[in-house]
Amino acid sequence: MSADQQGTTSDKIRPDVRERLYLDLRSVSEKFTEFHRESGHRVMQQLFYVNAGGAVAVLTYLGTVSAVSTHTPALMIALGCFTVGVILVQVANAIEFAAWGRIARQWRGDTTRFWGSQLTLEQVVLESEKIAKGKLMKWGVGTASAAFAFFVAGCVIGFCLLVR
Repeated sequence: MSADQQGTTSDKIRPDVRERLYLDLRSVSEKFTEFHRESGHRVMQQLFYVNAGGAVAVLTYLGTVSAVSTHTPALMIALGCFTVGVILVQVANAIEFAAWGRIARQWRGDTTRFWGSQLTLEQVVLESEKIAKGKLMKWGVGTASAAFAFFVAGCVIGFCLLVR
């Protein structure tokens, strides 16, 4: 889309407003970059905790199975639900990391094109909204919801085994 359409291009803005707008747009860009950095940090942190917790859970399970000769298939299903849930949490985190990276890159590119009078301010905002409401974000929410469903399923199965 070209900036020839109706809208606010950088060359139509008064110099005093232009300086403030530049600072505001730069602040938003820095926030998007920080969100991207933070989500990457969370992915690595959670990978550590999940792997450490998974190792403890597997060792505990193996110790219990060797002490008790019988185990039910339901216990294996519950363990499988938790495992799938853990994997889906990591997938959701990776999707979030990718989405924030895409938003930050898109914003930087669009604001650069805005300052070159190639995009209107309205187009910059619309492009960011498209990404925020796009498929990648929907996949992230869907994956996180599925992870929660598997967690609940594992808890319900485990609870049923306890009260049986």
